[in-house]
Amino acid sequence: YDASVEEILHTINHVGHTFLHPSAFGMEPNSSSMSNAMDLARGGQFAAPPASYPASAWYHYDDETCDYECMAIEYLYWCIVSNMGILDDPQTCNGIANEWEPCSQELLQSTDAAMYAMITDSQYKLPQLAPDGNYCPSVGIEEVLDKSLVAFYPNPASKELTITLKKEGFIQIIDLNGSAVFESKLQAGKSVIDISMLASGQYLITGGAGSQKLIIE
Repeated sequence: YDASVEEILHTINHVGHTFLHPSAFGMEPNSSSMSNAMDLARGGQFAAPPASYPASAWYHYDDETCDYECMAIEYLYWCIVSNMGILDDPQTCNGIANEWEPCSQELLQSTDAAMYAMITDSQYKLPQLAPDGNYCPSVGIEEVLDKSLVAFYPNPASKELTITLKKEGFIQIIDLNGSAVFESKLQAGKSVIDISMLASGQYLITGGAGSQKLIIE
């Protein structure tokens, strides 16, 4: 279990989906399909956690500092990670049963059909796959070139960087503040650029179809 998954989803959903699709994910009472589904999941519409939830409820969050909108954003989180399968093991299910019951994709689909349909609806672009910590492509250089049109080594680098382009293109190195610290038009094939003037740290190198992380030591 990684708490950052929850907090990152809260941020994305709270400033993203609830504004982009208010009729679907609005957080106020009677404002959206989600608020209606949550009232059903809680066994009623409660402005604050009740002393005890109805026996029919499967979402019974009991934090007294969490108002209705807070409950809604937590509810969206529980549904997303249940669909991802993040909670789907006996120890986790038992540990969260006091707050949330449908801890697997199958249980979510059968228990909370309305929200399952919403979060798997492709128009909303909600994440469907759990992060697995493996973000580096296990492909050859030619596949990388086909996708991004740019490959480079070494990484981490210190003084020089060799860049390979499939065709002539414009390359930028961007720092974490979003400022371009290097930019140049390079010819197709291999080019060696001097990066000794750049401070140690993380950068993005952009060109072609996308950007990739570059570390300078």
